[in-house]
Amino acid sequence: MKLSKTQYKLLILFFSIPLTLFMIYGYLKAFPTKADGFLRWQECACILHGIYPMDIILGRIPSIEAFGVFDHSTTTIPWSYLLSNILYPGFLSWTAAKIWFLCLFTICAAFCAFFLHKIFLRSSHNKFLSVFLCIQFFVHFGWGSSLNKLNNGMFCILAILAILIIMEYYPHTTKNEILIALLMVIAMLKPQIALLFYIPLLIQKYYKSILISGSILLASWLGVSAIVNVSPLTILLEQFQVGVDLKYISVYVYYGILDFLTSFGISTNLIMLIQAAIFIPIVFILCYRFRQSSSWVIFSIPALFMLFWCYHHNTEVQIVGILMVCISYLLFTETKLTKPEQLYCVFLLLFNLIPISYLYYEISPLIPFLQRMFYFAGLILILKYSDSFSSLKSY
Repeated sequence: MKLSKTQYKLLILFFSIPLTLFMIYGYLKAFPTKADGFLRWQECACILHGIYPMDIILGRIPSIEAFGVFDHSTTTIPWSYLLSNILYPGFLSWTAAKIWFLCLFTICAAFCAFFLHKIFLRSSHNKFLSVFLCIQFFVHFGWGSSLNKLNNGMFCILAILAILIIMEYYPHTTKNEILIALLMVIAMLKPQIALLFYIPLLIQKYYKSILISGSILLASWLGVSAIVNVSPLTILLEQFQVGVDLKYISVYVYYGILDFLTSFGISTNLIMLIQAAIFIPIVFILCYRFRQSSSWVIFSIPALFMLFWCYHHNTEVQIVGILMVCISYLLFTETKLTKPEQLYCVFLLLFNLIPISYLYYEISPLIPFLQRMFYFAGLILILKYSDSFSSLKSY
């Protein structure tokens, strides 16, 4: 589909207005918030004072006044207690930590947007298309909830984007493998998002990245265990139990494509085990099948199936930004798209503007299932025209 400059400008304006409004809303709501970010800061502060956060969350000891009242319904992962100090410094006050988080996110997002624009411009030689592709990646960040809750999932997704860029546009060197390892450490603050992205690393033989990032995560986990004098296994099991119970506290938690089975009394643990057994092999097979394709194609696979295989919060649907970049690129560069395929791409771009993840349980629990089916159809298109993305490598 070829557009004139005027048509591109109108399209960019149409998509940038809601993005801008949502981002403004997110920043304004972030300052008074005491949501996800506050909980992570509390945990970081506890660890730096030698206190095991789960003791407070599970009511074994009372909340500490200096850290505020704890939410007894949620927690994080073992290694995050230490590593999250990068995003939520526990040695700072909550106000200072919040300002640090927002400034760090703004800088990282702006850097990624600038770099994406530069890459797309050199690949497509079309500055309007380049801007539009950048908007499509970030449009979910504008939904506000991740931003106004200071959710670390935003940094996870930016880290995955940075890994994609390095693998796609830079040589496979030891230096770059170390950089990818450090980015994976940040991404693994949300393992429900990041874990499947180890599959492309494995298939593309980034063994050092896997080993180094795994070692750092394990060292952080063991470090937490040593600080609070609690066994690593106990920390993991207690955090996992709080996580699986979250469904009954927050309607915005989704346990994957078989989530609807919870209505029939089936255990969330069993549901996630079944999903993992089904979708992890599928992701591996598809990534291996398309291993010669662009990293944009390969990363679209775990980005989509992240929504299928594991527990995640509605704020983490932002990862489909990778798919939307590919769908947009197909729509405006692939001349072999049929008319129905073009129309579906347009539908998906418009559908992606709707913050449906924040509405679906108020309408029907089947809505997230349909949402994921729409994205799945988009992935099929991306894989069908995987050869079309070779031009994105011309950086």
